[in-house]
Parts: sequence; C-alpha cells; structure tokens
Amino acid sequence: MWSKAQVKREGEPYIYHHTRTNIAANSQNWDIIKDKRGIMYFANTGGILSYDGSNWGFIKTETGAAVKSLAIDTAKNEIYVGANGDFGMLVNNSASSYEYKSLKYLLPADDNNVPRIDKIIIDANEGVLFMGNSTIYIYKNDTISNIITRKRGDNAGYQMFGDGGRVFVASPTIGIMEIKNGKLVDIPYLKDVNGNISYLDVSGGRITALSYENGKDGFYIYENDSLSHPDIKFGNVALKEIYCGLETHDGNYVFGTTSKGLIVTDHNFNVIKRVNISERINTLYEDDNHLIWVATYNGISIVDIYSPFSWFSNEVTGIDGSIRSMIQVGNELYIGADAVYHINIDSLCNPKFSEIVHRRQSIWRLDTIRGTIIGGGVADCSTLIPTMSSIILTKKTRISAVFWFRETILMCSSVAAQWVFLSMTT
Repeated sequence: MWSKAQVKREGEPYIYHHTRTNIAANSQNWDIIKDKRGIMYFANTGGILSYDGSNWGFIKTETGAAVKSLAIDTAKNEIYVGANGDFGMLVNNSASSYEYKSLKYLLPADDNNVPRIDKIIIDANEGVLFMGNSTIYIYKNDTISNIITRKRGDNAGYQMFGDGGRVFVASPTIGIMEIKNGKLVDIPYLKDVNGNISYLDVSGGRITALSYENGKDGFYIYENDSLSHPDIKFGNVALKEIYCGLETHDGNYVFGTTSKGLIVTDHNFNVIKRVNISERINTLYEDDNHLIWVATYNGISIVDIYSPFSWFSNEVTGIDGSIRSMIQVGNELYIGADAVYHINIDSLCNPKFSEIVHRRQSIWRLDTIRGTIIGGGVADCSTLIPTMSSIILTKKTRISAVFWFRETILMCSSVAAQWVFLSMTT
C-alpha cells in the first residue's frame, strides 16, 4: 500500500483484527498463504479458511482434523495441507471449488500413524516436505519417496526451515542440518549452533538463526565464512518468547512473540518499534501491499507497519479525555483534552505528555495569537503561555472557536450562542 514508505518509529500502526465472529470459525490460526489470484488461506483449528477480501470460505479435512500448516506451489497453484494425524492437498471438485484430498493413502499400510504436521516446505529439488514432530515425509512424483525419522531415544522435536533454495532441519540433539537428496547432511560451519531454533533465515549469503534454551541463547549469524554470536537484546522481551519471524521486502525483520506482540527491527536487529498484540502469534505473512498478516490464538490481525500514519493511545500518552484541539508552536505540540498537555516533538518516540497545571476543564479550542497560546474551554478562555492567566466568562460557557481581528480576540460560545470580544490592548 505504501510502497516507498519506511517503518515509523513513532506511535502505533493501524491494526485490523478479524475475530471469531468475522471468520465464523475457530479462533485459533496457525499458518497463512496466498494464491496467484490473491485469495488468502489460513490454517485453522477447525479446517482451512479462505478470504477473497470480502467473503470468508471454509474447507474441512476428511476427518475434521485441526489444520496446522499450509504451503503453495505458485507455479502449479497447488495448495498442500498439514493437519493433526494427516496431510494432503486441495483439489478442484465438480463445483469448481476446492476440497481436501488426503495423501495418507500413499504410506505403507504398516506406517500410517501420522503425527501432527506443523510445517510444509516446497523445494524444487527435494519435493514437498511435510514435517511432523518426529518424522519428515517427502512427497515427490506422486509417491512418498523418502521418510526421515528421528533416532530411537531422541525425544527432541524437529523444526524445519526453507529459505534461499535450501531446506534446514534443527533440533537440540542434531543441531542444524540440511536435507539433500532426501537425506540429512551436516553443516560444519553451523555445528556450534544448537538448542531450540525458533527462526532461521537465508538472505544474500547470510544465514541467521535464533536459538534459545541451550545455555547459548541468541542470534547466530554466518556470513563471509565466519560464524558470529552477537549480543542482541530486545528490551524486556526474552528471546525464548520469539515464536516466529520473517524478513520483509526492504530487509527489515518482523518477529512474533508468545505474549509481547510484534517486534520490528532493521537488518542489524536494532529495534524500530513494538506493536501491541496481546495474543500468542503463530505465524506472519507479508502480502504484495506490504501489509503484515498475523495468525494468532484468537483471530487474524492485519498490521500496516509501513503506513505514514500512526496513533498514540491515551494509556501511552497520559492524556485524559478526548482530544478536541491541537496546535504546534515551534518544537512544542499542545493538546486540548480534559486539560491542556504538551510535549516536545523530538520526544514522540516515547510520547509521554505533560499536563499544564491549570484549571482542569474540557478544552475545545487552542490557537496562538501574537505569541500567546489561547485555550478556549467549557468555563473560560485562558492565556496559557506565557502568563497562565484566565479570563473568566460565564459558567458552562463552551468556547468552540477563537479568532484574532484588529487587536481583538473573538470567541464563539456554542452553549451561550453568542460571540465574546476581548481586547488585547487593555
């Protein structure tokens, strides 16, 4: 939407939230993809959701199992589905709409106890890879040609990441390995990276991995034949709280957390902004308009981090009441609400406004006249700067407009339905 915009540090971005009522399905969502027609699909605990921008659709699996993962082969427009105890794909039916088809029948009869499929990756060389907690199924040429199973006694769960034309598998016991020709192979230069890997990215010759709960928590970056472990912190967010992430079109990163919302960083992981989303974030997707779609435990959110507009909640700013008037004088921003507040515009990254100590009343109009800021409220008209004096009018007088005309202030009282004149020369 804002193709040349940058992420604003100040304020909150626009967020639209699709609730359970909107989507008419289970509130838990796990994965997001989009087809070449622009239709969005969501892995939902109840099945597969589709959204064309106006209408929601719903596709159930054959057993009604919860859907945990999705992937799309954009060249063939084939959508693959991972569920609890099953995996398959969407096929066109006689009504020219999608229905679910299980691929479980391709497994040997004695090996069809499929675990939950949490991740699907489509690779041009390896095929379609379905990752369960203990097994990775590889679908290629209409057969399940290879099955990679963790070793007996290895109770650590697998994670799978696909990026840059490569497929990686990680666990605390095997570290990070790569799938080549249907087999797991070591990556010597990543042998020191172990633990649980919540994020792995390959971009421009750089491999970035985020590890936690191994005594060596943090980011690992392999670049220019060297592995580094920089000390990167995200304020009060523990790295183990980061559950997912993506690199955006302009090289920034967006990370989703279990309870601390979104964290947006630059390419060097310097925090640009935090976005408040109270639910656990399961996955992220950036669409062609650079909107960030967020699948959560309680609905689906759309976050416009690249919008040139942002907003500040009263909880953040400390402003009491509805904002009715605003004026900037030099580097100071003045707000008329249930009192008058001000802040230096250079402090808007941390926008805590200060109240001007004066009679508390609803301020309907702020203006500047001959270097003096005039505030029109429900009880009086006050010269706020520099004298802090007040000209009392009448009780319950609402000043809704202030004008300057030939050394005289003209104030309109919307309650008393009258104009009030005040000479600045007396």
